Amino acid sequence: MAEAGPHTPERPLLDVLDRVLAKGIVILYDADVSVAGLRVIEISGRTMMMSLETYMKMTEPKPTDRESSEALISAADAYLSRLPGHSPHLSG
Repeated sequence: MAEAGPHTPERPLLDVLDRVLAKGIVILYDADVSVAGLRVIEISGRTMMMSLETYMKMTEPKPTDRESSEALISAADAYLSRLPGHSPHLSG
């Protein structure tokens, strides 16, 4: 598949996704299901989406560059180890 050029519809979607991962986004939602005026189901939540690198930049206390790199590798290794057929060894 050819890479999206500057005038294709796919480009704005990629720009939005890049910005969301770089800056982060928080989505708050509330949903109610009522029957005959009686609330049957109520769902409330908050979803945060950002890259792992952005998350690491937002955490306190601010880690040093070496600690940040090690934490990023460790978090990626932990995530990948949960995938089927993956043997973890990114950090070593």
